[in-house]
Amino acid sequence: MVGGKQHSRGTDPGTVDQRPRPNKWTLTDERDLCAVKLLADTATGLPEVVLASVYMAETDVPPPQKMERLIKYCEQSGQHIVVATDSNAHHPLWGMELANDRGKNLIEYLFTTNLQILNKGTVPTFVNKRCRTIIDLTLASEGAVNLVQDLHVSEEASFSDHRWIRFNLETTIKEQQPKRNPRKTDRKIYIDKLHQSLGEPVAPGRLLDTAQIETQVTELTSNILSSYNSACPLSESAPRQGQHWWGPELERLRRRYVNIKSRAVGARQAELYTTRTNAGSRTRELNVGGDLSLAHAAVRMRSECIMARGWLRAQISSL
Repeated sequence: MVGGKQHSRGTDPGTVDQRPRPNKWTLTDERDLCAVKLLADTATGLPEVVLASVYMAETDVPPPQKMERLIKYCEQSGQHIVVATDSNAHHPLWGMELANDRGKNLIEYLFTTNLQILNKGTVPTFVNKRCRTIIDLTLASEGAVNLVQDLHVSEEASFSDHRWIRFNLETTIKEQQPKRNPRKTDRKIYIDKLHQSLGEPVAPGRLLDTAQIETQVTELTSNILSSYNSACPLSESAPRQGQHWWGPELERLRRRYVNIKSRAVGARQAELYTTRTNAGSRTRELNVGGDLSLAHAAVRMRSECIMARGWLRAQISSL
């Protein structure tokens, strides 16, 4: 089960109930694997997270290939992922007394990934008349471990042999503290305040010992800071806005420009150098690379590079 309150999701490996807000979810559904991507929420600070529900059939050696491909993709792309799975496997690492072959195979695989087992305690997740076992696992990548809070096996009726496993996805929002911007300091206010606070200068003869010197230094420092605080008040910085004007077309043009530029730079060694004799009547062409076609290709790619750069700048300036 994936649903309920915003950023509070329970999981059951058998089913997925999608209750999205508009434009907040993408869904991939295959046999025995269902993956839901929760997009990043700038308001709460929750990063993008993939929630996957996986069934591991008893007739197959765990883990399923589709799950391996999903985990590999998330690791290579740096994507956070939380996996809820009916593993049909036993192992002491998730609360069983003994390990079966499926559990050993699954553990060997998990040790090759960045997934961590979040199951705690010995509360059974599968209960029927014959047995009470822990076969439903919750796995999370390193970056998603701290997002999963209040993981527990629920006592509420699930109308299934599998019991509900509930957890919340939470993140700590760092409130922006007001700051001072020295560039916005009002110099006139600073100087006036400092003159008012300093008063008459202290005569050198009055400073008779180090204690008096320390006192004067402390007062001077306090006056400088007080004047600066008055001339440069605290202000809250505006949140950074994303580059909403940047779209797929500009990204395609940027990649094309970078590709053409790198090809042109790499072919410069094969450029054609032309020198003239002292009389100026003859032109001698020296092909450094030994292949005239490479020189022509370099010139052509440089022209394409210039055109692509101009087109890209024109697209950006028109936004």
